[in-house]
Amino acid sequence: LDNFSITVPSPYDWECPDDEYTLLRDAMASAQDEADEAQALTTRGDATFPFYYFYDSEPWNHRDASCEGGIFTPQRLRAMCLAEEILTSNKEYQEDYCLLANGTCATRSASVLQFFYDDAATCSLLDQARIDQGWAALQGHVFFVDKHAFQRGYACKARSIIYLGTPLQGYDETSKIGDDQALEMQDKLGGVMEQSLWRYYDMEGHTLNSKYNQAARSSGMSVLWFAQPLAQREFSRLVNEDFLVAFASVLFVWCYLMYHLGSCFVGSMAMLQISVSLPLSLFFYRVVFRISYFAGMQILVVFVILGIGADDCFVFVDAWKQSLLLHDDTHKRLQYAYSRALQSMANTSLTTAAAFLATAISPIMPIAAFGIYAAICVLMNYLLAMTMLPAVLIWHEKGWKCCTCSRTEIVEGGTCVERYLTILSWRKKIIAKVLVLLLGGLSCTAAYLASRLEPPREPEEWFSQKHMFQQVADLIGGSNGGAYGENEDQSYDAFHVVFGINKVKRDGFDPYVPSKRRSKPDYVAIDLYEAQDAFLQACHLVETFSKLVRPNTTLCFLREFQKWQAETYASTASDKTTFDARLALFRDSTQPANKLHGAWKAPIGIVDGELKYVRIDGRISMTQGAAIDERKKTLRRANKLLRQIRTLNEPYLRTDRAFQVSGAWLWYETQVALVKGLTTGISIGFPVAFLVLTAATRNVILSLYAIVVIGCVVSGVLGLCYLLGWSLGIRESVAGVIVIGLAVDYTIHLGHMYDHARFHARLDTRDERTAYALRKMGRTVFAGAVTTAGAASLMFACQLTFFVQMACLIVFTIALSISLALGLYVPLLHVIGPEREQGNLWYLYRRCYPPQEKTTDKRAASWRLDPVTTTPAPRGLARPPPPSVDSPPYGGAEA
Repeated sequence: LDNFSITVPSPYDWECPDDEYTLLRDAMASAQDEADEAQALTTRGDATFPFYYFYDSEPWNHRDASCEGGIFTPQRLRAMCLAEEILTSNKEYQEDYCLLANGTCATRSASVLQFFYDDAATCSLLDQARIDQGWAALQGHVFFVDKHAFQRGYACKARSIIYLGTPLQGYDETSKIGDDQALEMQDKLGGVMEQSLWRYYDMEGHTLNSKYNQAARSSGMSVLWFAQPLAQREFSRLVNEDFLVAFASVLFVWCYLMYHLGSCFVGSMAMLQISVSLPLSLFFYRVVFRISYFAGMQILVVFVILGIGADDCFVFVDAWKQSLLLHDDTHKRLQYAYSRALQSMANTSLTTAAAFLATAISPIMPIAAFGIYAAICVLMNYLLAMTMLPAVLIWHEKGWKCCTCSRTEIVEGGTCVERYLTILSWRKKIIAKVLVLLLGGLSCTAAYLASRLEPPREPEEWFSQKHMFQQVADLIGGSNGGAYGENEDQSYDAFHVVFGINKVKRDGFDPYVPSKRRSKPDYVAIDLYEAQDAFLQACHLVETFSKLVRPNTTLCFLREFQKWQAETYASTASDKTTFDARLALFRDSTQPANKLHGAWKAPIGIVDGELKYVRIDGRISMTQGAAIDERKKTLRRANKLLRQIRTLNEPYLRTDRAFQVSGAWLWYETQVALVKGLTTGISIGFPVAFLVLTAATRNVILSLYAIVVIGCVVSGVLGLCYLLGWSLGIRESVAGVIVIGLAVDYTIHLGHMYDHARFHARLDTRDERTAYALRKMGRTVFAGAVTTAGAASLMFACQLTFFVQMACLIVFTIALSISLALGLYVPLLHVIGPEREQGNLWYLYRRCYPPQEKTTDKRAASWRLDPVTTTPAPRGLARPPPPSVDSPPYGGAEA
């Protein structure tokens, strides 16, 4: 059963596992994991996770709020103190999670209240003289207040940080996002703290409405808080709640199936068939193909398969009902329904699955896994529809008439279809021509807008605007650095220059378990004793090179070691043995002066008592929300710095094998991969759809028209993204893949029926074949559009913006797909669609390479005079007799 559990998200999921900088980061992290523990690292001595408090006197959701007089008033300062006291007075925080300094909890070391309250245990009302004194002491500390506070003379915003310290009791190294220590904080401290804060601020919520959507206010100001463990907890909670929407979508599709199919029994069995396809596909996905990743992305497959599965059911059942117009015998009816639905559903299933499978080559693992699972679901649903659904229909026909709707069913055509045909044929098809020109022109405009999409310039938004954590992200993030004077150094990406590591050996690497990608590193021999000058030169380059690293964030351990050595021994080491012994003692007995680092374990890589690697650490000056262009320029500067370090040409330090790496480069490569993945998916999906449709219809003109219309749908959806101000981020890249898969269905169904009219109804003209296609398939594709759009529209009730935006994109995709299928593809066929054997590849082949004549001259002559009679029908289908002379125009229901 463990094979069918939800994957716990990790910070490595959205990285490119084979990218150069990912490999370098893994090599460095693997070496750090192998390094001996630094004895100086005490329990909870590293300020690992910041717990933020933000105070805002003019929040965006309270327009009547005023900042006049500033935020530092007696009442508001007391409210700030009480808010922080909820955390600092918590028993579990004090005993298990607070940052320890000299054995005591450091509660206000990074709090704005340290400038106003002398005693950390009191939250009394302050007089104005004490507030003025605190404001004077606060001057120059721009981190704690908004950007222009000191210029205007008062602050409108303030913030504090209360650090959570690691390693926790029982652990010997600092925590990282997603590890056991972070999960412990998330479960224990998160649960206790959230409940306390919610109760204090009377924040109420319910399913699909998080308590964090409610405002926490006190003394006329907004109080916000944020910690990474809390964010992980909240994200998981919202994903689980949003998954409940899938059950509402199932209910909607179930009801519509019963309505359209005219039977509660058939509709329920069709819903069962669609539902069964999901766990069966998961079995092949997890057990057969050994793909272990299954997370929030796969929830989208439920909404997609509900629509696609219902569409397959409509195609087969409508063909079954229409067979009654031609045959009374059940066997012949089933043969007719099979022959028509088998190929039509195969066309859409293969093209949709191919579009999803095109994402399997994406370097972004969650997108690749999503495409693979979606493709398996599409194919599985097709197999079940062709095996289970016919048996249900026969069972229903032979006697199980329970819960059958008594309404008069329109088997094919209908008033709307006939009126639309009349409109298209009015005045020499003038309206059809106008529709082709108008929608074609709009699609070209949309294609131009789609070409202007760019990677995101701001961080991806996962929570709604009213959610507390999104408000925090807006305050401290963005390409402009946020609302405060500056962020703390810890909020910037780390930067490392590493010596002594060559690469990492990743034997048996599973890309679908990214948290376990690290393996044994490969070291190169270095001698720091002989290369001290070169290492110090490298430190100087990192500090001074083109403002690449933030001031006062560079950690050059050799400087502190030499100072400690002079103070302790009053002399330098005379040989390598002494040097290495002193360095090991320094590593185990001291801590970095820079509080960004709790111990010397990472920069001084001693493995099994031997110095294997060393590194220089710092913080990139670029903000985490920087645009992709700025990231690219910063990466170029970092590579230029690396080239200068390598020119030091110090063989004892192996500067020729030195490398630089930062988490900022990993996200940059992810952004680039998202764009490449979308273009690659489109470049694969379109040719495959064209080849499948051409092989099915053997008509290159029909296939070409269909691909043009599908391209218009994709252009329209991406053009809408541009008009809405969206960028080419994770959502849009996933949507681009889904668009191709969903856009093909309705166009291909209509194109197949247009081709079907030639071979099975003996209709030659484009007018007859267009009318035949609309009458046979018009209601079917419309019903498929209703179920897919209806199922996806329920995602508007979700809380995560990812699902809300996907709902918008899927609904618009379906609306545009059905509109262009009926409003562009059908008029295009009606005006310039192929007639008789135009575009028929089989006919052209037989004309160019006629078969060896083994029959009489009379038979050969008849073939040349009437090529239609010898053109083979689709496999397994008996050709019906030619239509009677009194057949209705356009090849109606009697055809």
